[in-house]
Amino acid sequence: MALLRYTTLRLALFLIVAAVLFLVGVRNLFACALIAVLISGLVSVVVLRKTRGEIGGKARTAPSPPQASAAPPSKSPRKSPLRRINDRIDQAASSEDEADDARRANGVPVEPRREQGSD
Repeated sequence: MALLRYTTLRLALFLIVAAVLFLVGVRNLFACALIAVLISGLVSVVVLRKTRGEIGGKARTAPSPPQASAAPPSKSPRKSPLRRINDRIDQAASSEDEADDARRANGVPVEPRREQGSD
């Protein structure tokens, strides 16, 4: 229900911003729609924060699948999107390093990585 409410409010916010832009003088419909999407998106970040939080709260309280380990999940502070991206990059680099180390240990030669864009 919260998702339907959020979607309806986002659509209403878009239509209000588009109408205001059209009344102000933006007569090109494509430009009006594009600007309205940008403005309503920025406004919704602030105005619809509570409704978006309700959606996120329901996702966090949904039952999670059973975990393989018996250790209880640790409650870590919420990470920023950039931090999560950096963690995934670090994890991928670490797994690549482990794979290279395993190949070297087995005597398989490992080619050095080329930098991107250096053709």
